Amino acid sequence: MNDFILESERLTFRRFRESDVDALLAFHSDPVTQSVYNIEVSRGEIWRRIALGIGHWELRGFGPLLLEEKSTGTYVGQCSLWFPEGWDDIEIGFGIAPAFRRKGIAAEAVRRVRDHGYKDRNIKKLVSYIAPANLAS
Repeated sequence: MNDFILESERLTFRRFRESDVDALLAFHSDPVTQSVYNIEVSRGEIWRRIALGIGHWELRGFGPLLLEEKSTGTYVGQCSLWFPEGWDDIEIGFGIAPAFRRKGIAAEAVRRVRDHGYKDRNIKKLVSYIAPANLAS
């Protein structure tokens, strides 16, 4: 399952790897990202979030996906099917790196993950919880 990959027109979607710490650390260090996610920004915390995502895959069979630009392999963001213990619904969540915002990447990623959830995973209901501070979403 470690080689799980989806694709869309501009993006490759893959599971997190330990080598993603630097890209995710840069993403979470962005002030706009901080206003939405409000997490501790440290290498240790980012590593734990990667491990949490990997664990989610092991427990649920789906989870967070790192987004890369197909043409360059550059980190673009992440998109996920997320369903931690105690939640009523599976959420489609996403976050886009600053250099790729306002280019339709989030919509492209969410559509692809939504289609994967409904068609490939046979999920009947998906939701998205948007933080009020996240005006772009």
